[in-house]
Amino acid sequence: MPGPYNPRSSITRKFRFVAQATLNSSMAGSSLLNLIHHAATATTSFPLYQAVRLVKVEMFGAPTSSGVYSEANLRFYGHRSKEQTYEDNGNGTFPAHVSAHPDPDSDSGRWISFLDTATEQQTVLFNVIGATGTTVDVTLEAMFADPLLSSPHTLTCAAATVGALYFNYLDNTALNGATVGNGNLSPIGAVTALLAFG
Repeated sequence: MPGPYNPRSSITRKFRFVAQATLNSSMAGSSLLNLIHHAATATTSFPLYQAVRLVKVEMFGAPTSSGVYSEANLRFYGHRSKEQTYEDNGNGTFPAHVSAHPDPDSDSGRWISFLDTATEQQTVLFNVIGATGTTVDVTLEAMFADPLLSSPHTLTCAAATVGALYFNYLDNTALNGATVGNGNLSPIGAVTALLAFG
């Protein structure tokens, strides 16, 4: 008997972000699902991924002057396993550095999809704390959206160019009663960034 077969394409990809202000941000499943989006109109876009799984988070504290300490703090959440917290302090010689994988049995380590309920998509997976200039690397396993979906998930954005592909801010999801995403953790590299949430 043939083994399991998935006709959709999937990839493993690292995204890099840098904090534009003091960092204390929570990321939900929808934050990860929305990382790359395609503009349909000037105010709406569609995410490129249908499902994602968090593989790894790595943080590098902002460089500081000699004798000044910096912090990198990472916390994974999940009701199916205990919380995991990783922290490092750096100084002017060595910046703070944290690298960790989520527990595969936790909410942070499971597959998240637009087929999940809104509550499941809004569940906080991890939190990062650091100073302005902190670098956060997020590695995901991602499955591309199924073109046969009859009602793709829609994101809200502003001043988008129709047909353009955009990279989103890591803290893009409107959490805790906010009406828009934060947009503090900016994607870096040769990418076009545009905040989209929904």
